[in-house]
Amino acid sequence: MKIENKDEYKNISVYTLELLDRTRNALLRGGISNLYQLVEYQDKLTEVKRIGLSGKAEIEAVFIKIFSEEFSFDDDLAIIPESFLAIFSKCPLIIWIFPDVLKKF
Repeated sequence: MKIENKDEYKNISVYTLELLDRTRNALLRGGISNLYQLVEYQDKLTEVKRIGLSGKAEIEAVFIKIFSEEFSFDDDLAIIPESFLAIFSKCPLIIWIFPDVLKKF
């Protein structure tokens, strides 16, 4: 999912996003403190120390939750990135953390 960055995202702290402490702390240590920076680095998340596959899947789930109004869900799973689906299938924890994301599918 490619998200267009907006200046208003600079005012949204990673503390307000529904992230696990481990993921949030890794982002902060990597210099990502707001949604604007997170969107800016969305393609380079694996370069941030301690952001593994589950952290990336968690962040992509947050993106889907936040930006779902901007996308059409008519195609069901067609809009979900393949990387997310591959990670999602191996991370049942995401289902527990973001059950409302699954309701759209």
